[in-house]
Amino acid sequence: MGLALVRYQMWSFAKMPFLLMLLGAGVAGWFWFNRGRQGAVALLDAAEEVRLAARRFGFKGRANVHPVETVEDPRVLMAMIAAGFVELDGAPLREQVAKISASLAQNNRITLDESDEMLVLARWLVGQCGGAEPAIARGVRRLYKLRGAQDLGGLMDLVQDGVLAGSGGLTARQKEALAEITRGLRI
Repeated sequence: MGLALVRYQMWSFAKMPFLLMLLGAGVAGWFWFNRGRQGAVALLDAAEEVRLAARRFGFKGRANVHPVETVEDPRVLMAMIAAGFVELDGAPLREQVAKISASLAQNNRITLDESDEMLVLARWLVGQCGGAEPAIARGVRRLYKLRGAQDLGGLMDLVQDGVLAGSGGLTARQKEALAEITRGLRI
């Protein structure tokens, strides 16, 4: 009887590392699953934010029409061009986005929340264009169709504020984009 008890105790201790490993794998799986779920929630929140901003500014997507061509608010186009212009220097810094948002709010007499929503929509439009350069070209063409060259001053204020909040100087790509803006607005 004593020998059987000793064998049972030894055998149960031999299972302990396996049970600990199984428990650790379960905890790691739970963390991995939870992290993926949190990422999905963040992605859905971002999509919801873009959808709400689009609705607020009257953006309505149509089939077989590029999203930029359906924008009717010149402020959104100016924000899109400024966001694309800043992205030509690399990923925009928080300071650059905040400065563009503040300048957009000040120049258009809107609240900072409205300008932040406008920038969310503008950055989504830049993504839909496939990058900053095509977004600037397409945005300038659409802005000219809507209002001609009368928004050049406000657009240059936005671009200047975004550049000054970043590196402070223009890159070669940004200089080319300025030439594209002046050509597109026929100045």
